[in-house]
Amino acid sequence: MQSTLQIFKIFYNQLPSLVPGNILDEMEKSLRDLENSQDASLEDVEEIMIKFGYQVWPWHKAHREFLSAAEEKIGDHFVLHKLPSSLQDKYKKYRAYGMSPTDLHSEQVLGEYFDQDERGDLSRAVVDARMELKDFVGRQIVGLDREKFMHRVDELNDLLDDIKIELAALKNMAENETEHENLANEIMSKVKQIEYGLCLLGPELKKEEVEQAAEFFRGRKHELGRMKGIHRPVTVDFYGEE
Repeated sequence: MQSTLQIFKIFYNQLPSLVPGNILDEMEKSLRDLENSQDASLEDVEEIMIKFGYQVWPWHKAHREFLSAAEEKIGDHFVLHKLPSSLQDKYKKYRAYGMSPTDLHSEQVLGEYFDQDERGDLSRAVVDARMELKDFVGRQIVGLDREKFMHRVDELNDLLDDIKIELAALKNMAENETEHENLANEIMSKVKQIEYGLCLLGPELKKEEVEQAAEFFRGRKHELGRMKGIHRPVTVDFYGEE
């Protein structure tokens, strides 16, 4: 439970300041209550995180997108500024090979280009640069990029509305599935897995995954309905009257 509570703290701390203040205040209070509670269970923490995940996902997702775009566009400037001069040229050549910024987080990839000492310097530079970049993006979205950021939040809110409809339909399918308990459990497990993606408890939420899940389980339900009774023995009355 404590590890999940730590994820909740990270989730809260990573939110941009443009998230409505009343939501941030409520999240902070919930965190404080959970930390002070002697009775809170893992399920309690997850349920609260998912509730807030639904509320803040558009802001959280937009912030990640802006940060990723900034990393791709000007991330090298921040990293180079943190590297010793002896390593800057080698880093530029590394990037010229077509390696992406995300590859900088892979020890296996870095090991092909840099020795152990260089990897240490580079790893520290990447961590420090990312922190500075996050601060830079944070200032941008409350300043020059505010309108652009909030427009993206609105788009993601619309997307989330569509996702909610799909998830509600899946939950309804599970609740009404009285003949196939395993199918109902599978559906609810998948819904929970998708909801985890709203709040850092699982892989990033993707609408394509929701659509594929909905299509898959509707197909499964149809197939089970079609096969209903297929294994029942058939009784033939050979002596019945014509």
